[in-house]
Amino acid sequence: MEVLVYELFSAGGSWEWQETVETASLLKEGAAMVAAVAGDLVRLEDVNPVVIQDRRLSGVMKQQAGHVVWVDDSQEEQREFDRLVAQADWTILVAPEWDDILLERARRCLQRGGRLLGPGPETIQLASDKGALAHYLQQHDLPVPSGRTLQRGDPLPDSFDYPAVLKPRFGAGSAGIRWVNDSTEPVAWDASFDEYRMESYCPGVPISVAVLMGPAGNTVLPPCYQSLSQDHTFLYLGGQVPINDELVERAERLAHRVAAVLPGGVGYVGLDMVLGEDAQQDVLIEVNPRLTTSYVGLSALVNGNLAEGVLRVAEGLAWPVSFKSDPVRFDASGRIMAAAMDCTCPESP
Repeated sequence: MEVLVYELFSAGGSWEWQETVETASLLKEGAAMVAAVAGDLVRLEDVNPVVIQDRRLSGVMKQQAGHVVWVDDSQEEQREFDRLVAQADWTILVAPEWDDILLERARRCLQRGGRLLGPGPETIQLASDKGALAHYLQQHDLPVPSGRTLQRGDPLPDSFDYPAVLKPRFGAGSAGIRWVNDSTEPVAWDASFDEYRMESYCPGVPISVAVLMGPAGNTVLPPCYQSLSQDHTFLYLGGQVPINDELVERAERLAHRVAAVLPGGVGYVGLDMVLGEDAQQDVLIEVNPRLTTSYVGLSALVNGNLAEGVLRVAEGLAWPVSFKSDPVRFDASGRIMAAAMDCTCPESP
């Protein structure tokens, strides 16, 4: 079996963006995810992971496990992507949702005869639009922050439940996110985004939950704490797994409910949520229709091979699995660490 593990930045799919601090961070996160999943895949019998890697990064990045296909420019990257998705049994895509980048890659994979080990275009399109996703989840009686859509530069509404979080409607990660205390506060809009969703701030414990989706049902993996920066930019700093026992059931229950209503697909999906003082205050924040950095921690926690689980669930097979009890901590670049971490949401001043 051949599995293409494709990550946009390390594969050279967007070389011109890699000079920014933000995209340099995304490159590190993406490379860590690819290293973890390709490293798991290569240990499986009769599985050959294939990774596209930009040769211009060869001096600053560790070579990935499996068969590496080097490319020298964006044109070659596109040709190799088309060739490899067509011949692979499965393709794992890691790319940002903004500008329909992940959506375009998923559609292109399918158009070339490829097979996605991950959500399909319908789920990607829904999850990429924060306004549409919130409306969809509300229609299915799932808890999300109250919010509304704004255009860049719009006056902030007086009638809103402040403090609020202003985030690009079509964004990924913490890019362009702003904290807003009240309607009189001046906003430093990010010119990279035209539409925003303003959401009421939901205090609590930030949690990520990975779900393996498959035709025979979904498997919810152990919830992870998320560590976020305390400067109101909500920058992702890393995670820790497992979480306190009293929160596990709440996180898993919400994850099952969300996964059950997603349009479809197989493979790994990441859910971001905030658990409040009680279950009535738990809310779903984001759906990540792709691999997330939590894979690194979960891979280190599992007794066995997490990539095997992804494949087995995607093929509708049983996956008897257990996890270690010792905590695993990891930073945003996928580095495994040892000590306990602070897993709180930023509080209002």
